[in-house]
Amino acid sequence: MVGLQQLVSAKVVEKGLAEKGPCERTIASRIADLPEAQKLLARKGPARVSKMFGPFHEGPEYHRVGERVEIDTWNIPIMVLLEQAGVLAEVPSDVVTDLMIVARRIYVTVVADKATGYILGMAFGLSESSDLATSAFRMALSDKSGYVAWANCSADWSGCTGIEEGVSDAGPAHTGNRYQSAIYSACGSVQYAASGLPHLRGLIESLFSTLHKGFITKFFARAFENVVAKGDYDPQERAVLRAEAFLRLMVLYVVDVYHNLPRDGGLRQSPRQEYLKLAHGSKKPPNPDELRAWFGVTHDAELGAHGVRFMHVEYDNDWLLQHRLYRGLEEVEFVVDEEDLGAISVLLDGDYITVHAKDREFRGVPLREWVGLL
Repeated sequence: MVGLQQLVSAKVVEKGLAEKGPCERTIASRIADLPEAQKLLARKGPARVSKMFGPFHEGPEYHRVGERVEIDTWNIPIMVLLEQAGVLAEVPSDVVTDLMIVARRIYVTVVADKATGYILGMAFGLSESSDLATSAFRMALSDKSGYVAWANCSADWSGCTGIEEGVSDAGPAHTGNRYQSAIYSACGSVQYAASGLPHLRGLIESLFSTLHKGFITKFFARAFENVVAKGDYDPQERAVLRAEAFLRLMVLYVVDVYHNLPRDGGLRQSPRQEYLKLAHGSKKPPNPDELRAWFGVTHDAELGAHGVRFMHVEYDNDWLLQHRLYRGLEEVEFVVDEEDLGAISVLLDGDYITVHAKDREFRGVPLREWVGLL
């Protein structure tokens, strides 16, 4: 105790906290107030604590896909990743120049399944925002075959599941109205970690920083091949196109490589293997009506003989016809899921009813794709 008192006193004086340190009795009193496990941990180490008090770990264990998902947003240091992979010198200088224009502005929101480490959703953007987090969360609940085709992945991307509990930090991306409306509707439990999710941040950083040279060398040149071969682009637009090519490469890496790598140094199966093993008994994924209610955008329109028209798409059914005959051509409120123009939800007499597009070809068509064709 004398040696400890001298050490503490020296530190107190060195830092200018007091002219002299506490006495032995004060130190002994403070030590006595510490939890028994903490005192034993300092003296004997974690093995002795585990033996005496029982095993301890990071927290509860999870055994179902979607039982708990963790959501985090991260700024991607593109140049650092390429340098760590040992390929920065091999990247053409014009590509490096373009990427540097937008590199510092690229963010990714990842939705990771706690039980398996499987990435259920991932969205990229040029700012950390509620819309970005909402897009990633929506992706976790939805079919991802379109993303597989976009990135030209060889493996499939499962993970369309219901979610029981969603956890994130309390940053601005996770406290916006749209994000909160969606996550509170979709999850039975929502938690905000006051100190953030450092282990998830570690997962995301590890996910991207493990881009190995073989993968980069094989796919990097192909990712940028002909990306700006046609058309005259200003530097900013060209940079965005090349950044998009880089992000497509990231999706390819997650689906084809990360999901199939053993975890924890080979002690655990790959995220994909664990996902397939634990997917049974999970909460069912939401149906289109639920997705529209959780993520939809509200609009108003005047009823007509055609029903409701939105972005040149017409929606009608017998309910709307009867409403027109009784109430006339009044204005109605309706909700559109911008990821699926196949149906809308129209508010009639206090209840929302589903009204499908007259043209069935709009099922599953996102608004952005339809606008691109107009």
